[in-house]
Amino acid sequence: MGGYGMPTLADVAKRAGVALSTVSAVLNNRPDCFVSEETRQRILKAAEELGYRPNYLARSLAKGKTETIGLIIYEVANPYFARLADEIEREVRQAGYQLLLCTNRDGINVDDRSNLELLSNQRVDGILVWASRYPAEGYTVPLPKKVKSRIPIVVIGYYTKDGTDYVAIDREAGTYQATKHLIELGHKQIGYIAPPWGMNPDHPKLVGVAKALREKGLPEPILITSDGHTRMAGRLAVQSFLTLKPRPTAVVCYNDLIAIGAYRGLKDLGLRIPEDVALIGFDGIEDGEYLDPPLTTVFVPVEALSQLAVQFLLNRIKGDAKEPQQETIVPELLVRGSCGAEVMPAVVK
Repeated sequence: MGGYGMPTLADVAKRAGVALSTVSAVLNNRPDCFVSEETRQRILKAAEELGYRPNYLARSLAKGKTETIGLIIYEVANPYFARLADEIEREVRQAGYQLLLCTNRDGINVDDRSNLELLSNQRVDGILVWASRYPAEGYTVPLPKKVKSRIPIVVIGYYTKDGTDYVAIDREAGTYQATKHLIELGHKQIGYIAPPWGMNPDHPKLVGVAKALREKGLPEPILITSDGHTRMAGRLAVQSFLTLKPRPTAVVCYNDLIAIGAYRGLKDLGLRIPEDVALIGFDGIEDGEYLDPPLTTVFVPVEALSQLAVQFLLNRIKGDAKEPQQETIVPELLVRGSCGAEVMPAVVK
């Protein structure tokens, strides 16, 4: 047996009574392998009896690739990111790769750079990274140019400043649609609930809300800061809603989780949705569909986003991409009952 009691190719060859090169050709499915079916089955049986498992590290060194792809997302507890990771893994596996997942949550001393360096050191064949911040000038992959030139990288969710391939989401267009829809329903005092980083004047979601209001000569959005972007954060954020002056008659939320929490919090205060407060989320997670009335949301097509990002990365890995691959997906407003619209469901483009 090999090191640590693990069977080797030599052990399989000895058990099957064939040459080591024959075992290697059969177990690696080499096209130049010409052996009888009886010999092939004898080798496979010997490998199974010994519990042989291929040495993927040695195989990757020989091939010059690991057949793995790295994915960096914010967190898996959020249904939006869980769905994104699931869709990406499906696409990656169909292409013959394995997926290594890293998360980049606030407050645990892990950032984009540390995760990128980790995956690079693991010699993955390519990396998909969710842009963790949204500077107006675009996201810059936080790695030295030498490293970025060696490993294919595709940024998901936001456009890039440094020319890296990306599949972006037009968040500004999404919240602009949502706010415009509320204005068309007659609302003039519109609130915006978001975590502290979503309150940056340059944040695309706040920019979209403010733009729609400004175009109609309406007051600036009433800003309600949440302590994070979870359901509980949304619920707590509206505890003082009744004391707001002026009080919003409609609210656009940073994401669906905040909207779901705010939904519960507003009902705790005795307010009716949508009669007293219209509510719109962002992302399009499944949970919102099961509220009563269902949550109107800015729907992001996660499946299309995932497919495009993986395809861009595979193009780079295979050397098929010569020019920058950069695409922006515009989300759609999925109109349901929480905004007070008479027609539901419908998609406003």
